[in-house]
Amino acid sequence: MLEAVDATRELWHLARQGAADVERLGKLTVPKGHRGDVAENDWIAAMMSIYKKITGEDPRTSVGGPLGKDEGVARGPLIRFLKAAGKPIGIKYLADGWRSRTRVVQKGARRSK
Repeated sequence: MLEAVDATRELWHLARQGAADVERLGKLTVPKGHRGDVAENDWIAAMMSIYKKITGEDPRTSVGGPLGKDEGVARGPLIRFLKAAGKPIGIKYLADGWRSRTRVVQKGARRSK
């Protein structure tokens, strides 16, 4: 009976230690905050690289200026490129959504350097 109690205590201790190890490992390997769909972010990063090779320009977005009908709305050739590239594979965002996603991708690229 005492052996069963000792074995139960040992299992309980190992289970708690295992849970702590999983939590610690998760903090080391899982990115902080919500990063969106990783596959889509990888695709966007690849498209931004292709955009740079085609145009010779760094990928960036524009925003409509004051007094215009599109004041504050994202626009520009990169957004048009991403919209066109994403359409056949079902990736669809409004212009501001594309701008937001490219910023997430760019921020992730800066962190990994």
